[in-house]
Amino acid sequence: MILMQGADHMYQYWGKTRKDGEPNYHLLVYHSLDVAAVGNRFLYHHPILVSRISSALNIEQDQVIPFISFLLAIHDLGKFSESFQGMVRDLFLQIHGREPGLCNQLHHSNLGVKIFENIIERSDLDLTDRLCEGDLYEFYFGYNFCLNASLGHHGMPPDMGKINYTPLHLVCTDDDISAASEFLQKSASLFLSDLNSSIPIQNDESVSAYISWLIAGLVIISDWIGSSGFFPFHNEMIPLDVYWKKTVDIAECALPVCGLSDYLVSPLTGIRSLFPGFFAGERVPSPLQEEVSILGLGTGPHLFIIEESTGGGKTEAAVTLAHRLMADGHGEGIFIGLPTMATANAMYERMKDCYQHLYCQGGNRPSLILAHGSRHLSDSFLQTIGPPDTLLTGVDYLQGEESGEAVCAKWLADHKKLSLLASIGVGTIDQGLIGVLPVKHQSLRLFGIARNVLIVDEVHAYDRFMNRLLRSLLTFHAALGGCAILLSATLPKSQKEEYISGFTTGAGYACTFEFISEYPLITHIHPGEPEQIPVLCRPGTERDIEVTFFHSTEAVAGYLERELKTGKCACWIRNTVSDAVSAFQMMEERKAASKILLFHARFAMGDRLEREREVLVQFGTKSSDEERRGVLLIATQVVEQSLDIDFDVMVTDLAPIDLVIQRAGRLHRHSRGLRKKPVLGIYSPSFEDKPGDSWYSELFPGGAYVYQYHGLLWKTAELLRSEGSIRTPERSRFLIESVYDSQLPPYVPPALIKRDKKTENEDRKAEGLAGNRALQVSSGYNLGSGLWGEDDVDSTRLADPTIQVLLCRWDPDKKRLSLWREMDRYSIDMSRVTVSQQMFDIKAKVSPLIESEMECFCSVLPGGGKKERIIPLIPINDYYYCSVVHSNGKQMVIKYDKKMGLMICSDSNVYGSITNK
Repeated sequence: MILMQGADHMYQYWGKTRKDGEPNYHLLVYHSLDVAAVGNRFLYHHPILVSRISSALNIEQDQVIPFISFLLAIHDLGKFSESFQGMVRDLFLQIHGREPGLCNQLHHSNLGVKIFENIIERSDLDLTDRLCEGDLYEFYFGYNFCLNASLGHHGMPPDMGKINYTPLHLVCTDDDISAASEFLQKSASLFLSDLNSSIPIQNDESVSAYISWLIAGLVIISDWIGSSGFFPFHNEMIPLDVYWKKTVDIAECALPVCGLSDYLVSPLTGIRSLFPGFFAGERVPSPLQEEVSILGLGTGPHLFIIEESTGGGKTEAAVTLAHRLMADGHGEGIFIGLPTMATANAMYERMKDCYQHLYCQGGNRPSLILAHGSRHLSDSFLQTIGPPDTLLTGVDYLQGEESGEAVCAKWLADHKKLSLLASIGVGTIDQGLIGVLPVKHQSLRLFGIARNVLIVDEVHAYDRFMNRLLRSLLTFHAALGGCAILLSATLPKSQKEEYISGFTTGAGYACTFEFISEYPLITHIHPGEPEQIPVLCRPGTERDIEVTFFHSTEAVAGYLERELKTGKCACWIRNTVSDAVSAFQMMEERKAASKILLFHARFAMGDRLEREREVLVQFGTKSSDEERRGVLLIATQVVEQSLDIDFDVMVTDLAPIDLVIQRAGRLHRHSRGLRKKPVLGIYSPSFEDKPGDSWYSELFPGGAYVYQYHGLLWKTAELLRSEGSIRTPERSRFLIESVYDSQLPPYVPPALIKRDKKTENEDRKAEGLAGNRALQVSSGYNLGSGLWGEDDVDSTRLADPTIQVLLCRWDPDKKRLSLWREMDRYSIDMSRVTVSQQMFDIKAKVSPLIESEMECFCSVLPGGGKKERIIPLIPINDYYYCSVVHSNGKQMVIKYDKKMGLMICSDSNVYGSITNK
């Protein structure tokens, strides 16, 4: 039992406890200093943050680290309360010699505000005059949002409604207030007494609004590391200044192990310094890559928009430009956001070869992380994760690994919320968009991205909902001092204007200028005069692709058959899975090719990854003429952006012009000797001068739902018919703007205008919903509407709900149920398929024996299988089936095989005997 009086009273409170080990608790004052030490050392090693905080708060740079250390030290002020301390009753009795009398469950982050407000009302508090020139109330008002960030360190701002509603006497005693006041005073003295001048009072609380989002992320990271096993428990009373020196040393050692050390940016910039192929002379930089290596930068924040055709080297150019920004002090690393997990996986592989050239060699090694929900399925990434509590020195880091290979600190890899703290990150853009939604720990994402240069690839690929969130992310990023680079081959002017507006709103400077039509083009937005820099296209990437139209599947099939018989390889891109399956079945019946592959998203994950690898082998950069000869791939949009593959012949269902151009980029993509002029076939409705509103939907009932602006589809078809070819980059800008600008011909027929207005209204609602959901950087770290939820509850994508179907096999001989990919690592994930909830809102209709096995099977799944839609597949002949009942009462059948994926059939009578097997 510890009973103390007077100045020692603050030592009677525990901060951390444990069931095993001695001592069994860590004093609150020491834990508070542990957290302050982590933040102190983090800022010391990351001067870019010090500079941004100094500028935002208008305080001296040498005041930043002491001031933020003080804020970090008081983050757990709410634990100085009997209602919190009494949560561990035995420990409270051990320390105080009595049972706790208060048990209100107000969270300690809210309690901290309650206690701080009460301390303000006390007249006997004698804080060091270095804290502020005025009284404590003025300090509280001026730094309100920064205090919210510190006290609300569990991922959400304090809830002022609960705070104001709860009477003080229900949560803490006078002794608690006295102890908290004592620690507040001691902390101010410890951190601020040596400053040459006091922390200035902010006359307007909005001054701290922008930077509070950054501080919120820093506090969470510091608290997580400060609560980890790095810091030993201590409950003996020693002076705070003595303990502080010890814990700072521990924090200094902890940061490199967590992958959060400082990494010296290499001063050798330019394309030839980063990519081995260029500095070895094996490749020649494109004009775009040469330009970004030398163009002037100036003061920031900077926004670059790079528009260039496929094959122009946008990715390498963006990394080169980002590195120059880093070397110029505008960032410490890079985060690359992409539209899909597949594109992120491909980009990760590319970054593995070059990212360490961004930094000076020797010392601790920066982490490269793959940031998306299925990264644990990437063996390539998993092999780079280091053992726990190990410095990333590159010496004996992983068995058999050379120091030039990619590494990732285990602490960063262990939790998805920490992903964006890595020096270099590659992932889906969703990871960044979460940062602007009111979800728990969103500030961690913002904090990670703010330190780095943000690169967003394929920015044309997002719908109105995601586009609105991306604009909010650009606003936050610019407001926190970050720089961004946006990439696209097909970006409409209207979308470009929106991105520029979002960024400049956060950066705080106006930007008005007339867009020029040159292409390729670099647009540079910064505090000075905006620049538009035309560049030449890469020699050899100029393309003139002839366009021919087909108006029936029979015509497409005949064309593909003729081309395949000459030894060419071909691809038919369909707009829906159902259409892709139908085309596959038709071409198989016709025996149209020596080999036919079907690739879409409705395969079990393990089968999908196998099919992706097969497609890369068959049509990738290393595929031989013999491997490709006479092979046909029928695919959906999964091949549009994610895979570096090449075809001799291609047909695509009619899609918007930007996607048609993207798809055409897979035609004669690689250098393969002499080939005839490329021809892109487009399967389209017949041409009509006055089409009805069902012009597209009659031929593509499913595709009409995927691409709902049928006026854009009509303009695409009419424009390409009149042009006769796709000439890039010469006509790229013209094609995109002619389709997306309603004021330019060809003009949309009245029936399609009427239809598109309905779609436009829905999109405006979606955009408005995204705007309403998104946080406002100018509002500061504040609970606001009170609609904050758990992490990832608010989706970053507004689409039809999906569900996870878990495929299982039923063995009728052994009467046993097993996962579809039972022998795989992560077999549950590898057996899942993501499908439309509406289409697959089903329940298995099986025998009592199988149903009993399903119940037993659920009991061993995570969460008891409550989140899984289990489908027990029963083998019959060459396929697997399962009778199901849809929620609308309709009898249906699920069919699955590794060639065609998951299908749902409405005619269950054909398979009526399945339930008896």
